[in-house]
Amino acid sequence: MDLTSRLRSIVRPASPGGASSQPRELTYEPDTGRYEASIDLDRVADALGGRVVTNGFGRALVVDRRYESDRFHGSRRVGECEVADGDTLRLLDPTLPPNGLIDTGERTLFVDLETTGLSGGAGTVAFLVGCGWFDMGAFQVRQFLLTSYASERALLDAVADCFDAASLLVTYNGKTFDVPVMETRWMFHRMRMPLESVRHFDMLHPARRLWRAREGASDSRLRDGA
Repeated sequence: MDLTSRLRSIVRPASPGGASSQPRELTYEPDTGRYEASIDLDRVADALGGRVVTNGFGRALVVDRRYESDRFHGSRRVGECEVADGDTLRLLDPTLPPNGLIDTGERTLFVDLETTGLSGGAGTVAFLVGCGWFDMGAFQVRQFLLTSYASERALLDAVADCFDAASLLVTYNGKTFDVPVMETRWMFHRMRMPLESVRHFDMLHPARRLWRAREGASDSRLRDGA
């Protein structure tokens, strides 16, 4: 028995009488209609103060929040946190190209995920993709919420559109986890990969160097929920 036949026998085992049932093709089939009917996406969007976007793969839920430049985050105003050029970041990551890091009309995009697991791999799905960027001094946050597995491709396409305008990606442990998770999901659904040529600044590694050097900071590992 070849590998394809063995896999088919697992997907659809032989009947009790010994005769094999009709073989099932081993291709991706989106789980549509099973749970979507029980979820009123427009009602969820209203409850969260979000909106529904429609693309070629279906409908996805998006929630926008804006934090104006004069709003305080801790002891600093939001507008004071914007990075206007790449030289500052190069102090933390010398591998980034000098000057002109942030191009006109493009943006530095901050990204974080909430997922169904921490091990990665094909079974890990991002049910919340959070993106943020500075806009005229304010900080704009856009969250993509997955309400069912059937709408994952619609969400991934909407996220890809948001990533298209990014000239620099900023994450915390994103090189090891967040970006590989997203790329795995895009590959699984045979969708385009918007991050292939985007520069990436992972804050985890310079943060470890900075905090490890401080007196009494003996543990700089990334912890769950950090």
